[in-house]
This record gives sequence, C-alpha cells and structure tokens, in this order.
Amino acid sequence: MSISVLMDSIVFFSASVLKGNTFSCSRGVATSIKIDDDMKSRIQHLAGLRQRSSHWIMREVITQYLVLEEA
Repeated sequence: MSISVLMDSIVFFSASVLKGNTFSCSRGVATSIKIDDDMKSRIQHLAGLRQRSSHWIMREVITQYLVLEEA
C-alpha cells in the first residue's frame, strides 16, 4: 500500500468522522507495523487535531481501507 493511498484513506475517514459517522472495532489481538518517522509524526498530528489516540487513527484508517478494497 502506498503512502498516498493511506493518506487518501485518512482524508476519507476524517471527512466521514466530521459528518458524524462512527466506526467500531471489537477487541482483538495486538499486532505491529513499522512506519517511518514522517508518517508517525503525521498520524500523531492528525490524532491531536481529532482529539483521538494515534492507535485509534491507525485502526480506523485500516478499517476504512478494507471497506474500500472489499467493495
């Protein structure tokens, strides 16, 4: 997945949240991904703007990406 696809998903997700949509995820197992410092900083910045955790932002972006790809 390219960074532009991920960021497009973030923008799509952010617009959805601003419209009042909410997304949920049941408890699951922990996993990890490696991201570069720039992406980490961007996610943290967005999380601060949305008053959410970085974890929440990443989980929701992945959820939205799956929804888009599986459509």
